[in-house]
Amino acid sequence: MGLVHVALFAAMAATSPHVNVRPLLTTSLPLGDVVAAGGHVFYVAEHTGQIDVGGLDGSRPTPLATLPRGEEARCVPSPPSTSFAPGLYCHTAANNIYRVTRTGQVRLFARLPERRTSDGALTFDTSGRFASALLAATGRSNDHHGGGVYAIDARGVVVKLGSYPGPGGAENAAIAPEGFGTASGDLLLTTDTPSREGRLIAFSPRGGARVLAVVRGDGLNSLAVLPHRWSGNRSGVLIADTLSRIAWFVPSQQLRRFGGDVLVAAELRGWVYVVEPGQPYRTIRLETNLTRSHYNLEGAAVIP
Repeated sequence: MGLVHVALFAAMAATSPHVNVRPLLTTSLPLGDVVAAGGHVFYVAEHTGQIDVGGLDGSRPTPLATLPRGEEARCVPSPPSTSFAPGLYCHTAANNIYRVTRTGQVRLFARLPERRTSDGALTFDTSGRFASALLAATGRSNDHHGGGVYAIDARGVVVKLGSYPGPGGAENAAIAPEGFGTASGDLLLTTDTPSREGRLIAFSPRGGARVLAVVRGDGLNSLAVLPHRWSGNRSGVLIADTLSRIAWFVPSQQLRRFGGDVLVAAELRGWVYVVEPGQPYRTIRLETNLTRSHYNLEGAAVIP
């Protein structure tokens, strides 16, 4: 299936929803990812591979494990009631997948058959459309060739599902929620062509890729699926910032109207968007208090 380019529909600044973004925690790590699971927040460092763990309240984290050194890495928790062994699964720049146990042991789980460096896009299939596999996408910023998409089963067996085209490479991955239009259950990827263009791509189980949204002026990186219902008073979205070492927090109270939609953020500019289903898909720029001239927004996590 060829790409379907969809124009960006941005709301006028005067009517754009406003959200207040605040620091949950300023860490000691050059953050590349944040993961919320089991009442904890896991902070993943770029380059060093260090993983620290803290509480949902922003309490000071403690070291848990260290991945092999590299550039970017993305981690996802194993879902409940799965055939995968429990732990964090992490996709490193060298295209290796590691499992981090609850006690901090790091074990090689699978290798992707690609030599090019990747930015680590990784997620578990929670829709069942990809046979409940662990899904990984290769590629990186400034990569004009796109990358490959792979399914990995609980034994670590890797199968290539297809490719997505450039420009830009996959930064983060998620499964589109039920009710997300014609992309429901597809694999979503944010791609980054730094300072130029970002895209939200939907990849189907049959291997087709199409563009749901395009942002001009910067690449897209952070990606979070917003739940229809939020459960706790600490619920919201976390976004890792490598440059400031801050885990930014958007409270759920400000996102309730977007339940079932997808939040994405531009890497360097700090722009935050919500993508809604429709014909075509709609992209809404949120007004925020992120007013610095430069950011380095990376992985994101939902605290439901």
